[in-house]
Amino acid sequence: MGKPLHPFHSYFKLVSNPNNKSNKFAICLYCIEEHTQNIAVFKKECHVVNKAKSCHDHLTKCENFKSQYSESEYTEILALSNNDDNYKIKEVTDKRKEKSLTWGAKDISSEQSKTSNVIFHIKDIMEQAHKYQINIKCFVSDSAGEYATARRQICIEYKDKIFLSCMAHQINLVFGNIFKESKKYKEISTKVI
Repeated sequence: MGKPLHPFHSYFKLVSNPNNKSNKFAICLYCIEEHTQNIAVFKKECHVVNKAKSCHDHLTKCENFKSQYSESEYTEILALSNNDDNYKIKEVTDKRKEKSLTWGAKDISSEQSKTSNVIFHIKDIMEQAHKYQINIKCFVSDSAGEYATARRQICIEYKDKIFLSCMAHQINLVFGNIFKESKKYKEISTKVI
């Protein structure tokens, strides 16, 4: 089953070391956010060996990490400790506070548009996320009728999730209605490039 993860694992991503294929780098997720992974992997100040002490030491110096937390949260995270400093980091999902991640997106426009198909795909995404211990809090889908019906039906099974229609589509409808109601806006919109 392997060794348990050390307390700093969720702040790093394990990637191949381009200079040494047998050892992997633990790249700080906040450095990746700041520089992109392709750059962070080559910046010495962004990656460390995959040991708890190295990861802790990196976080104490990383301004990208520090800027994302209040002083008390920062201190609390760095106070985490581990008895065995040799635990290896495994591939992790980003569990940082107040961060949105897109887990799954599927283009099913080529399929027959039925509520049962939509429910199948939503459940599939939820199950795949669960396998990786990712807790999806919100699910956003198309605004069409079968999607609305699917959202109403599936929220009964997933009571702890929020199911929303696409806000871009909703905003488009709002602005469309505004332009339909106002002759002035309609006239101006025809002159826009």
